[in-house]
Amino acid sequence: MRTRAFALLAALLLVPAAGASAQDKPASEVPNNGSVDFGGQFTNVDGDEARYERYRDSRDGFLLDAFKYNREQDNWLFATTAQHVGYRDQKYTVGVRRYGRLKANFTWDQIPLNYSYGASDIYGLLSATPFSGVGTGEYRINDAVQTTLQAICPTPPCATPALGTLRQGTLYRLINQEAHGLDIQQKRDVATLDATVNLMKDTNLLFHFQNTSKKGETPWSASFGFAAALDLPGPIDHKTTDVGAAIEWANAKGMAKFGWDGSWFTNNISTLTWDNPLRATDFTYSSAYSPGDGTSQGRMDLWPDSSMNMFSGTATYKVPARGKVYANVGFSKWDQNDQLLPFTINTAIPVIPLERQTAEAKADVTTFLAGYSSRPNDRLFLNARYKLYDYQNKTPEFPVEQYVRFDQVIEEFVAGTGTEAFSYKRQYFDADASYTLMPFTALRVGYSYEGDKRTFRENDSTGDNIVKLALDTTGWQYGMIRMQYDYAKRTGSGLDEEVFDCDEAGRACPRTFDVSDRIRKRFSLVASATPTDIISVDATVGVFRDDRPNTEFGLLSTDGDFYSVGVTVTPSQKLGFGVTYGKDKYQALQKSRQANPGTQEFDATRDWTTDVKDDVDSLYVFVDLLQALPKTDIRYAYDWMNGGNDITYGLNPNQTIFTAVPLKQLPGATQETKRSMLDLMYRLNRRFGTGVGWQYEKYDVDDWAWNQSTVNGVALNPANQPGGQQFLTNTRYLYRPYSGNTVYLRLRYFW
Repeated sequence: MRTRAFALLAALLLVPAAGASAQDKPASEVPNNGSVDFGGQFTNVDGDEARYERYRDSRDGFLLDAFKYNREQDNWLFATTAQHVGYRDQKYTVGVRRYGRLKANFTWDQIPLNYSYGASDIYGLLSATPFSGVGTGEYRINDAVQTTLQAICPTPPCATPALGTLRQGTLYRLINQEAHGLDIQQKRDVATLDATVNLMKDTNLLFHFQNTSKKGETPWSASFGFAAALDLPGPIDHKTTDVGAAIEWANAKGMAKFGWDGSWFTNNISTLTWDNPLRATDFTYSSAYSPGDGTSQGRMDLWPDSSMNMFSGTATYKVPARGKVYANVGFSKWDQNDQLLPFTINTAIPVIPLERQTAEAKADVTTFLAGYSSRPNDRLFLNARYKLYDYQNKTPEFPVEQYVRFDQVIEEFVAGTGTEAFSYKRQYFDADASYTLMPFTALRVGYSYEGDKRTFRENDSTGDNIVKLALDTTGWQYGMIRMQYDYAKRTGSGLDEEVFDCDEAGRACPRTFDVSDRIRKRFSLVASATPTDIISVDATVGVFRDDRPNTEFGLLSTDGDFYSVGVTVTPSQKLGFGVTYGKDKYQALQKSRQANPGTQEFDATRDWTTDVKDDVDSLYVFVDLLQALPKTDIRYAYDWMNGGNDITYGLNPNQTIFTAVPLKQLPGATQETKRSMLDLMYRLNRRFGTGVGWQYEKYDVDDWAWNQSTVNGVALNPANQPGGQQFLTNTRYLYRPYSGNTVYLRLRYFW
């Protein structure tokens, strides 16, 4: 619960309504150059406060908000705004217009992202870690924890099961003993400047600048092996700077533009290093990657610094038959040359020489777009366009014969002799014709082709042929209907069968869903009706079916259905209300075979399926009362969404897996969100108004993978945990329910 600033609340409630005289003009007749809100915001939250404030800052405090100022003369305009001043989600804009000469806009936008707060409530520590060094890129645990646990099994693996149980129980006790609360949150600051300068008649200079910086933490997964995972508050401290300039010429016949764009990414924390709770000194043995008790620390590279430079040109030109041709071409170079990390930080493993010390990663990208549109007569419209995206990876091959798994064990690189650069070329062609059958009704037929050619993928090339049929009726007095049906067939060629010859074949099949053969059928309908001047009815319907006819394993099919219907009633300019209901359904079927190399590979009785279903219901209601009461505007909105997820595993009747115990299905997961928003503003006089706003949000969740019982069970390693010697330390970041209220009290000043 958070309750502060009651003095400010009382003061706002006592704002006098006096001062409005009989000589005052009605508020609607008083021109205003701007306004600003003073007041306070007050919040209380039960449950996960960080999730309630996911992308906002609703802390109790003074409120300076909704600042607007506009000044306009015959040949210039100045406008500025400020929102939520002083909070982590504040935003500022400035716009300048010198008509015929200059147009410039500047925006400063701060966007928080809150994962969890360390404060205690009914759940205990909402987020915690036994590690220190948050935000530095180096996470260390108390040395006493490492030395105590290593002393139990000095030379792993543990000599007896009893020692393994002792170490497991000691680990559980020490990790929880060392855990301390922390906030896991980050903030993104975005500065943007766009300007257009008129150099001479029909010629403009365009400029764009944007700097985006991120700082804070994010939930991060690390690992020492299959049974030894860590959850850390991963550090974030990086920025992206984008700059662009172009010169543009345009008149009634056409347009031409030539420009340059540059982008630079800089990461101030280049590596992440973390301690292994089980080891104080480095060690290695053949199976250390499974229990995770070899190395004393782990290390991974974070996002590397990189840059991009692109030159581009765009042109359009009017042609006969009321037509237009247009084209855009761009050439860009991508570069990344960060220092490469050694294969391992484990000093017990011999050093594996690196082929080179820096990445030397480069890519050339060519983009091209050309199109034609025409209206030869009043009934016929023609459109055609072609797009190309050619990504040529110029990174030299990196020979690899050995690598280190999880910083624990040196292994032979069985996938080949080294890395291979991934490149691809995507081409897209689209053409359609629309013919007006009768007034306000047109039939449209179209064809599209999307072709992809890749290196280092199972299918070298895929081609997607798409046929589209649409009927549009627009402009009628009482309604509008737009519907479209698409049929798409994707086929692949150039299958690289060597991909399936290595030891990793069992994990290669499920990854091909994005390049496998696929048949897609999709239908959409958008309709609106206005039976009277005050009633409007809107509806949408969508259906899609994806099947993969030549796929034996992996993703076999996906189905989706959605619809929504809404009614809006506006009896007068002062009153409006409406309601919209929607439903979305999604289903996916996957198939796998649990098999080892040999005869099991061809045993269909070892097959099993996963059927995933998602259902979401939503409801939106709003009521607007604008001056229905004298000098008063009232707006209310209610938003509700309820989603459910169900996973069902299926087996053949004569199955030969899961025979020892009955197959146990996972429980379903549900999430429900309710939001209410109320805003009331009363105009006291020509200079002042007072108002109140209220926001309510309630989130309920039941997810077996992210709930409290999971954390209190497997994740925090109780002694004698089934499965042997395992550990997982986590930040306790979960899906937790909450309910919260935020009240805004405002005094608005107009000038």
